[in-house]
Amino acid sequence: RQDQFGDITSIPRLIKRDLPHHQSTAKVSIVRKNLVNKLALHDWFHMLLRWTTTFSISILLLVWTFAIIVFALIYMYDDKINPLVECGLGAAGDPIGFNGAFAFSLETCTTVGYGLPNSTNGFFEQSCTSLQAIIYFQMVWSMMFNAFLFSFFFSRLSRSQERSVQGSFIFSQ
Repeated sequence: RQDQFGDITSIPRLIKRDLPHHQSTAKVSIVRKNLVNKLALHDWFHMLLRWTTTFSISILLLVWTFAIIVFALIYMYDDKINPLVECGLGAAGDPIGFNGAFAFSLETCTTVGYGLPNSTNGFFEQSCTSLQAIIYFQMVWSMMFNAFLFSFFFSRLSRSQERSVQGSFIFSQ
């Protein structure tokens, strides 16, 4: 037999008709494969949607906090390698500490923008291009992560995963 996709007699049956007169033994040939690792690598968004809300939010909060800490360490490193340049993070000759760098990273990530910790406009100076680049990359990361969070919560609230027609079953012969 032919249909629009070609020969349909070559498609394996879900229920084998192996008894006389094309009757079946009512054994269903379904094999469920563990696709967790493949999903985590190729479809991590839907993997997050499959977890419980509490677990997903906890993971996302840890990722966000880790990124803030990483950018705080980058700010500390940038201020330490240029100790005499007054960019506004730490005083000249006194690099910014972790608490100040963490607070600045947090306010940059949340776009609060209270200002630089040392209360100067050194950020706009020609010699502070590395600080400007770091702030730029943190803001880009923050906007992308916020867009991801918006789509995650929208998908979570709309229950799109429960209504999807895709399954994780692979039918065997």
